[in-house]
Amino acid sequence: MRFVSIDLETTGLDPLTDQILQVGLCVGDTQTHTLLGSIHWNVLPPKGRVHGDVFAMSMNAGILKEIKEGVNCVPMEKIPETIAKWLVGQFGFSHDKDKRVKIPGTGVDVIPLSPVTVAGKNFGSFDLQFIKATWPAFGELIPIRHRILDVGSLWLEADDLAVPDLKTCLKRAGIMKEVAHNAQEDAEDVARCVLKYLDLCGTWRTVHDRVRDLIGSKDGAVLEDVVAVLGGHDDQNSV
Repeated sequence: MRFVSIDLETTGLDPLTDQILQVGLCVGDTQTHTLLGSIHWNVLPPKGRVHGDVFAMSMNAGILKEIKEGVNCVPMEKIPETIAKWLVGQFGFSHDKDKRVKIPGTGVDVIPLSPVTVAGKNFGSFDLQFIKATWPAFGELIPIRHRILDVGSLWLEADDLAVPDLKTCLKRAGIMKEVAHNAQEDAEDVARCVLKYLDLCGTWRTVHDRVRDLIGSKDGAVLEDVVAVLGGHDDQNSV
């Protein structure tokens, strides 16, 4: 399965009052366990006006400088169409040829994509809310499947008091790096965490099958005991 990791850099936390500054995407493949490609665009705001939270604006000063200089910028209203063209042109995501949608403000009819599986960190509660507020018709052009790959849920441990942040997910996945707070790199890191989790699951499936063959039994209780002895309950290896 191919999935799309999406990350946003914004001027604050409120999708109704703050703005999207940068959109980053990374395409991952669960069959080959590889990253297929990534990209980002800086979002050119209407009339060049940007507003938001002081802390977020200062943290994203580099992005604001790029927007001012016109580096890798796409007008805000053209972002959904640009994303769709990139996914289709670079990675063969398919169109739903039985449907057509009209891009708001342009009057142009386009064929939407078939539903896309998205990965992210807090995507449903944060990024998706900004996307809906900024581009109400985004879901018509690029339908997002209801089941989202959230790395926080994948790398949750039993004694956590809250869903882990991306920094913690990276550490648990064995990826030794800091969170970049750059939309493209963060999207890549989310995709890496998803694939690392699948690697780990695949390893334990292999252990499960080999142990079952060795003991010549399909008794679940016996098998669980053997796996526990092999380290299945070790805190450092738990997911």
